[in-house]
Amino acid sequence: MTAPNDSGCCGAGCTRSPDEGGERLADITRGFPHWFSPRLSGFVGKEFDLPFDQHALKAAVAPRALLSTEARDDTWASPRGTRLTHEAAREIYRALGIESRIGIRYRDGGHAHTLDDWRALLGFCDLQFYGKPAPQGFDSHP
Repeated sequence: MTAPNDSGCCGAGCTRSPDEGGERLADITRGFPHWFSPRLSGFVGKEFDLPFDQHALKAAVAPRALLSTEARDDTWASPRGTRLTHEAAREIYRALGIESRIGIRYRDGGHAHTLDDWRALLGFCDLQFYGKPAPQGFDSHP
Protein backbone atom coordinates (compact mmCIF):
# COMPACT_ATOMS: atom_id res chain seq x y z
CA MET A 1 0.00 0.00 0.00
CA THR A 2 1.32 3.43 -0.97
CA ALA A 3 -0.46 6.44 0.52
CA PRO A 4 0.94 9.93 -0.19
CA ASN A 5 -0.83 12.75 1.67
CA ASP A 6 -0.72 16.38 0.45
CA SER A 7 2.69 15.59 -1.07
CA GLY A 8 2.67 18.11 -3.94
CA CYS A 9 5.62 18.81 -6.21
CA CYS A 10 7.79 15.73 -6.79
CA GLY A 11 5.30 13.78 -4.68
CA ALA A 12 1.83 13.03 -6.06
CA GLY A 13 1.41 16.43 -7.72
CA CYS A 14 2.14 17.25 -11.33
CA THR A 15 5.57 18.86 -11.72
CA ARG A 16 4.82 20.04 -15.25
CA SER A 17 1.42 21.59 -14.41
CA PRO A 18 1.36 22.76 -10.79
CA ASP A 19 -1.64 24.58 -9.37
CA GLU A 20 -1.69 28.37 -9.47
CA GLY A 21 0.21 29.40 -6.34
CA GLY A 22 1.46 25.85 -5.86
CA GLU A 23 4.94 24.62 -5.12
CA ARG A 24 7.14 24.50 -8.19
CA LEU A 25 10.32 22.65 -9.03
CA ALA A 26 12.34 25.80 -8.29
CA ASP A 27 10.84 25.95 -4.78
CA ILE A 28 11.43 22.35 -3.84
CA THR A 29 14.95 22.05 -5.26
CA ARG A 30 15.97 25.27 -3.51
CA GLY A 31 14.25 24.44 -0.21
CA PHE A 32 15.10 20.74 -0.05
CA PRO A 33 18.13 20.12 -2.27
CA HIS A 34 19.14 17.12 -0.15
CA TRP A 35 15.98 15.26 -1.27
CA PHE A 36 17.06 15.05 -4.91
CA SER A 37 19.94 14.56 -7.28
CA PRO A 38 21.69 17.89 -7.94
CA ARG A 39 20.85 17.34 -11.63
CA LEU A 40 17.12 17.93 -10.97
CA SER A 41 17.63 21.66 -10.44
CA GLY A 42 18.83 21.83 -14.05
CA PHE A 43 15.20 21.33 -15.11
CA VAL A 44 13.94 24.44 -13.30
CA GLY A 45 12.08 26.43 -15.94
CA LYS A 46 12.36 23.45 -18.28
CA GLU A 47 9.92 21.09 -16.56
CA PHE A 48 8.56 19.80 -19.89
CA ASP A 49 12.07 18.54 -20.68
CA LEU A 50 11.90 16.12 -17.73
CA PRO A 51 11.85 12.54 -19.02
CA PHE A 52 8.78 11.79 -16.86
CA ASP A 53 6.36 13.35 -14.39
CA GLN A 54 4.73 12.02 -11.26
CA HIS A 55 2.12 9.95 -13.10
CA ALA A 56 4.97 7.63 -14.10
CA LEU A 57 5.95 7.19 -10.46
CA LYS A 58 2.35 6.42 -9.53
CA ALA A 59 2.05 3.96 -12.42
CA ALA A 60 5.21 2.19 -11.21
CA VAL A 61 3.38 1.39 -7.95
CA ALA A 62 1.02 -0.92 -9.89
CA PRO A 63 -0.11 -3.56 -9.25
CA ARG A 64 0.10 -2.52 -5.62
CA ALA A 65 -2.64 -0.34 -4.12
CA LEU A 66 -2.22 3.45 -4.19
CA LEU A 67 -4.37 6.03 -2.41
CA SER A 68 -3.62 9.76 -2.59
CA THR A 69 -5.27 11.85 0.12
CA GLU A 70 -5.45 15.56 -0.55
CA ALA A 71 -6.85 18.80 0.90
CA ARG A 72 -8.86 21.10 -1.36
CA ASP A 73 -7.41 24.24 0.23
CA ASP A 74 -3.77 23.10 0.13
CA THR A 75 -2.89 24.77 -3.17
CA TRP A 76 0.83 24.57 -2.29
CA ALA A 77 0.50 20.76 -2.54
CA SER A 78 -1.31 21.00 -5.90
CA PRO A 79 -4.67 19.25 -5.47
CA ARG A 80 -5.50 19.82 -9.16
CA GLY A 81 -2.06 18.61 -10.27
CA THR A 82 -2.45 15.53 -8.10
CA ARG A 83 -5.74 14.82 -9.85
CA LEU A 84 -3.98 15.08 -13.23
CA THR A 85 -1.34 12.53 -12.26
CA HIS A 86 -4.01 10.29 -10.74
CA GLU A 87 -6.00 10.23 -13.97
CA ALA A 88 -2.90 9.47 -16.05
CA ALA A 89 -1.67 6.69 -13.73
CA ARG A 90 -5.18 5.23 -13.52
CA GLU A 91 -4.86 4.33 -17.22
CA ILE A 92 -2.10 1.85 -16.34
CA TYR A 93 -4.21 0.38 -13.54
CA ARG A 94 -7.13 0.15 -15.98
CA ALA A 95 -4.97 -1.58 -18.60
CA LEU A 96 -3.89 -4.11 -15.98
CA GLY A 97 -7.52 -4.73 -14.98
CA ILE A 98 -6.93 -3.43 -11.45
CA GLU A 99 -8.46 0.05 -11.57
CA SER A 100 -10.01 -0.47 -8.11
CA ARG A 101 -6.47 -0.52 -6.66
CA ILE A 102 -5.88 3.20 -7.29
CA GLY A 103 -7.82 5.89 -5.48
CA ILE A 104 -7.85 9.55 -4.59
CA ARG A 105 -9.72 11.25 -1.79
CA TYR A 106 -10.16 14.99 -1.12
CA ARG A 107 -11.24 16.65 2.08
CA ASP A 108 -11.85 20.26 3.07
CA GLY A 109 -9.05 22.09 4.83
CA GLY A 110 -5.36 22.72 4.51
CA HIS A 111 -2.03 20.94 4.71
CA ALA A 112 -2.25 18.22 7.36
CA HIS A 113 -2.77 14.52 7.87
CA THR A 114 -6.14 14.58 9.57
CA LEU A 115 -8.50 12.05 11.09
CA ASP A 116 -10.49 12.18 7.81
CA ASP A 117 -7.33 11.18 5.91
CA TRP A 118 -6.71 8.29 8.31
CA ARG A 119 -10.32 7.12 7.98
CA ALA A 120 -10.05 7.21 4.20
CA LEU A 121 -6.77 5.27 4.30
CA LEU A 122 -8.14 2.63 6.68
CA GLY A 123 -11.29 2.29 4.57
CA PHE A 124 -9.16 1.86 1.46
CA CYS A 125 -7.03 -0.77 3.24
CA ASP A 126 -10.16 -2.64 4.32
CA LEU A 127 -11.36 -2.61 0.71
CA GLN A 128 -8.00 -3.71 -0.70
CA PHE A 129 -7.02 -6.33 1.83
CA TYR A 130 -10.37 -7.69 2.99
CA GLY A 131 -12.85 -6.77 0.24
CA LYS A 132 -14.86 -4.86 2.85
CA PRO A 133 -16.98 -2.06 1.34
CA ALA A 134 -15.80 1.41 2.34
CA PRO A 135 -18.19 4.11 3.59
CA GLN A 136 -16.70 6.62 1.12
CA GLY A 137 -15.63 6.52 -2.51
CA PHE A 138 -12.08 6.81 -3.74
CA ASP A 139 -12.47 8.88 -6.88
CA SER A 140 -13.42 12.31 -5.56
CA HIS A 141 -12.62 15.59 -7.32
CA PRO A 142 -11.06 18.70 -5.79
